[in-house]
Amino acid sequence: MTAVLDYSPAVIVQRYLASTSVGTLPSASAAWPIGVNSQLKPDNTITVYDTEGQIQGRIQVTKGVVTQHGLQFRIRGVDQNTAYAKAKAILEEIDKACDETIVIESSVFSLGGIHRKGSIVSMGRETPDNVSRFLFSINALVTLEQLS
Repeated sequence: MTAVLDYSPAVIVQRYLASTSVGTLPSASAAWPIGVNSQLKPDNTITVYDTEGQIQGRIQVTKGVVTQHGLQFRIRGVDQNTAYAKAKAILEEIDKACDETIVIESSVFSLGGIHRKGSIVSMGRETPDNVSRFLFSINALVTLEQLS
């Protein structure tokens, strides 16, 4: 419900995705690390970006602002099938996300849901250093409330 959180929505959703095993925290040095607002170096990686959200309105009794925070999930893979399969797995987790509790240090958040704006979008190929990697993205809105 609140527009101001102790952590960015991308960080909170990164922790949620890691808890589903669709990806891993970068500190784990494991397959499919999930970066936040900056793409990591491995060929197969997931990045969650904070994007523009939407203010849904105000609760009259409490004067609280109801905000849906914007997210973009970018999936990069060594080949098209690998990247698309991971994007599909993320899409399935997004569709299941509902009433989750996320704890980061001493902060507790309620993730009400992740609402995707559409389907998987191909972003073509990335070709730095003569390495061709495939990119896909998913755009979404997330409802978060800080509980403590």
